[in-house]
Amino acid sequence: MGLGDFRNKTVEITSLGVPESPRVGQDVSLTCRFKLGGSDHRLYTVNWWRGKDQFYTYKGDTAEPKHAYTFDGIQVKMEASTAETVVLEGVSEATSGVFKCEVMGEGPSFRTAVKTKYMGVVVPPRLVEIHAQGQMHPPRFRSGEAVMLNCTARGSKPKAKLMWELNGIPVRENNLYVYGDSRDKSGHVTSTLGIRWRAPDHFYDGVARVTCRAAVASFSMNATQLVYLDQSSSSPYNHRYYSAGSQSQVTEALLHLVTLLVGRKPKSSSEMRIPAESSPPLDEAATPPPPQEDTTVGQVSATDNQGETAPHHQRRRHHPPKQPLSPPTTTIATGQQPPSTTITADA
Repeated sequence: MGLGDFRNKTVEITSLGVPESPRVGQDVSLTCRFKLGGSDHRLYTVNWWRGKDQFYTYKGDTAEPKHAYTFDGIQVKMEASTAETVVLEGVSEATSGVFKCEVMGEGPSFRTAVKTKYMGVVVPPRLVEIHAQGQMHPPRFRSGEAVMLNCTARGSKPKAKLMWELNGIPVRENNLYVYGDSRDKSGHVTSTLGIRWRAPDHFYDGVARVTCRAAVASFSMNATQLVYLDQSSSSPYNHRYYSAGSQSQVTEALLHLVTLLVGRKPKSSSEMRIPAESSPPLDEAATPPPPQEDTTVGQVSATDNQGETAPHHQRRRHHPPKQPLSPPTTTIATGQQPPSTTITADA
């Protein structure tokens, strides 16, 4: 083999596949695609490293080409691994690091190609919750009250990005309240983001639907809560929706009530009408009858056996008797409305 044959030997890594942010507990596939150039150029080894730890070797010229080594956070699935693929089982936070693929051609040239890529295993929040301080569950708010809800994502690594949706629509920044984060000894972060608005806005049929989304890299978790409007408290706010006609009806009723209380006739009979069959005319109801001469005792209210008063047009006048007799008893109502008095009358 001449010198030119060695120079024609080449090794090229065409692609390196290392997931950027796998989730803790997942199985991860690492791929290293390569191409050997030159006449009769064969593979010598493929080596995988995490930092300084070599955890996998594939030797192309042996009967048992696959060899794996265990480190903290590194556990190779041998049956699923090949010359171009390595499968890591159940990655953890300790798996994170810079991964390197090294491909080497056979000697005597031992042409070599190397590529690296970082992988950071993410820890999703162990809990994402929506809560309203001092509120029952589910939360309920009165009209005019400030709706204040908080979303908390606990124990993520790295920090979770929190986003609110209100009735399926992303919430604007001016309705959000940002709290400070807290971090434990392991670097796990607890984050909280608040949402604020005033009831009854954004309530439809007394209900508003809020969703909080916590995203860590490509992984996300959602929490959804229904928020209720206390319908009994919404009446002070109904004036926003009154029509001009309903307002005038309320005003007219109030004026009628005041008129009746002070005993004065309304300015316009078209504004205040009392049905004849339900109440007497306003003049008769409000003005007492004039006093009668001595020959007339007064207007007598005749009553039936059930004690009901006869209509005004059926009332009779009675003259004083010539001599007292034993009688049926009636009650005199004089124009001055004195206390009831009984007299005897002819049968």
